Amino acid sequence: MKKLPAYPILILKITGLYVLVFLCARVIFCLFNNPAGSDGTATEYLKAFFMGLRFDLLIISFFLMLPALFLFVHQAFFKNLKWIPLVSKWFLWVTTLFLFFIACADVPYFSQFGSHINKSVMVWRMSAGYSFKLVFSSFHYWGFFLLFLLFSLGCVFTLNKFFREYNTALADEAKRPFWKNLIILIVTASCLFAFARGRLTSKSTMHEGMSIVSQNAFVNQIALNANFTLIKSLSRK
Repeated sequence: MKKLPAYPILILKITGLYVLVFLCARVIFCLFNNPAGSDGTATEYLKAFFMGLRFDLLIISFFLMLPALFLFVHQAFFKNLKWIPLVSKWFLWVTTLFLFFIACADVPYFSQFGSHINKSVMVWRMSAGYSFKLVFSSFHYWGFFLLFLLFSLGCVFTLNKFFREYNTALADEAKRPFWKNLIILIVTASCLFAFARGRLTSKSTMHEGMSIVSQNAFVNQIALNANFTLIKSLSRK
């Protein structure tokens, strides 16, 4: 059986890596913030985690669109241009730092304020860093900064490995006809677009209300990705 081309394999690996990290962050969020005596059932928690996966894929797909386009152009037309995958990798490094900082900071932020990170962190007392300073003023919360460093360094190391494997596999691939590259582009773009919408139907895109899967208030907070709540709140006037 023929192996998949290097390009879709790389996109799948990056997506899987981010899904895994967001899953770990969600588990830590539950362990740290779950109130005593919470009456959520196992089924409700599973529903919340499944919905959380959809919110995670929305964020991942949104930030993957640009590097995915660059990498497609690279593998289809300009395999000899080494700067294209390099720039894509740098973009993902910066994306990783942003996404994982928000995900890790959200855990103590929720504990402090009872809500996920939103645009209030940018405007409270006219200082972008005021809320984070307040949250991390306790030594107890600095563990989440260390968690951020652990996630980020691990992902940067893993991304470097993925790109080395991509470059090696791409060098061994024979040139594909245009129609095959077109199919790869259509399938990849369709998947990213579908995940970025969060739905396959013509209904509105995903919103915070879709996280409600239970009568338990805390369980309904589990699915939300802090990057989603921050971006969504910033988009509102």
